[in-house]
Amino acid sequence: MTDAKNLISRIEEIFSIPYNTSNWDFSQFTEPNEFQWKVGITPFSNWQFVVGAWATYFVTIIGLKAIMSSTTPFSMRYGTAAHNLILCLLSAIMFGYAVIDFFHRYQERGIGECFCTSDSSSNKGRLFYVTYAYYLSKFDELFDTVILVLKKKPIIFLHWYHHAIVILMVWSWLEDANMYARHVQTSQVLVTVGRIIQSKYLRQIKDAALRPHKLRKDHWTPFVAISGFSSYGSVMTTSNIILRKLQNRPKSSEYYKMEKRLRIHEDMNLVESSVLALCQSLRQLEAREMESKQNSLLKIYWERMAMVDLPKEQKGMEWPIFVQHEKLELKRGRLFLNEEFKWKQKPLAA
Repeated sequence: MTDAKNLISRIEEIFSIPYNTSNWDFSQFTEPNEFQWKVGITPFSNWQFVVGAWATYFVTIIGLKAIMSSTTPFSMRYGTAAHNLILCLLSAIMFGYAVIDFFHRYQERGIGECFCTSDSSSNKGRLFYVTYAYYLSKFDELFDTVILVLKKKPIIFLHWYHHAIVILMVWSWLEDANMYARHVQTSQVLVTVGRIIQSKYLRQIKDAALRPHKLRKDHWTPFVAISGFSSYGSVMTTSNIILRKLQNRPKSSEYYKMEKRLRIHEDMNLVESSVLALCQSLRQLEAREMESKQNSLLKIYWERMAMVDLPKEQKGMEWPIFVQHEKLELKRGRLFLNEEFKWKQKPLAA
């Protein structure tokens, strides 16, 4: 029942997007490294455009077939050659860039990150720009059918169906980020005490529409790990402060001007907010004298070291003096490799 409600909610959100081309940002064509798919903002991303293309395609083909029924076929020799050459060149370029970006990702992050990632930046950049170019090329491929009609060649139903449905298929790749695991892509954050993630932690996501209906551990990866708290009270205080700040984080005025469908991405992207909340919570521990340089040395292990500078860049906040930052080493995006977190077998007497 819950799955059905989530599906209905998802459909309503998608179809609530107004078809307003004035919001299209054509600068995305010239900035492949900064490209990010946003329905209603990215040119030709509105679902209405896809439906309109379908309608134009079917009406054009049916109309041309009626006209060509009493006309001799066209040769289309040079037109076909030019059309195929453009598609071949475009396909070669897309394939080349995709292979290069895949290889770079493999070198930087390993083979696992090429298919499943927790990095919120993975749904933008040149790899997604190539996917967007592939999406646009599907509209050019509609001319395959026009050429066949002008040549008076037979067209089977599978040909119509294939060209129409592939546009929607690639649109869904971009919209749902299906190049990687969806739940990892959302950049949602769970706060756990200990290294074991459990289904109960999903209740931290208060909005049921944004909450995964079940926990899949392969869709979540460690983002920050902390060791060195002097007491369990400090652990729970930090956890509670972070959760409270995440659930009550202020929204900008621009947020309320956005369409409901576009707000979802911001609602689910908690990575930066969680880093700021962590810094604030540790500063509160310092102010309450629950942790200090004299009685503790907290080590924060980061999946992405660039996040260390985020509090200072955005809020001018410094980390407490008792905090030390380290790189979090992971295997297959989930298993800890740092000695601090490895399971150590103790003697039976211990």
